[in-house]
Amino acid sequence: MDWYKIIESVIQIGITGVAALIVTWFYSKKQSDLSHDEFQRDLFRELNHRYDALNDNLHDIYELQKKSESSLSLKKLSIKSPELLKCLNDYLNLCAEEYFWYKKGRVDDAVWKSWNIGMNWWYSKLQPLQELWDEEKENGNFESYYLEAGEDLFDSSTKVSVR
Repeated sequence: MDWYKIIESVIQIGITGVAALIVTWFYSKKQSDLSHDEFQRDLFRELNHRYDALNDNLHDIYELQKKSESSLSLKKLSIKSPELLKCLNDYLNLCAEEYFWYKKGRVDDAVWKSWNIGMNWWYSKLQPLQELWDEEKENGNFESYYLEAGEDLFDSSTKVSVR
């Protein structure tokens, strides 16, 4: 038996195996990246679609607040329009879901930054939203919004006293 031929065969098989492993790894990585991009695109569409469905009502609350003689409290809003109050609850849930997916790494930093700016813009403009969020935090409901102790959906420095 010729040991040289055996060693040469083992080396050839090893090189072929390593080459196959590298090709498989690159293909798998590319497929994973494509899958992640597709998931992110679908998630982006879904969450933006849900925001679009709430947007008119958020503007209605903003306009009601501007027209209100005194401040538009959460209590006044719930009496005037239970539908608009539901919109605020849906908005909090949407914000929480966006944050959840961001924390899981499913949303790029640039997308999250844009969403977070929008979240804080509405938070700074709508007193009933501020009050509802304060109630949720005071009641210890932060965990139902995928938050851990010390985390917040909104930047409290954006909180503005309206009227």
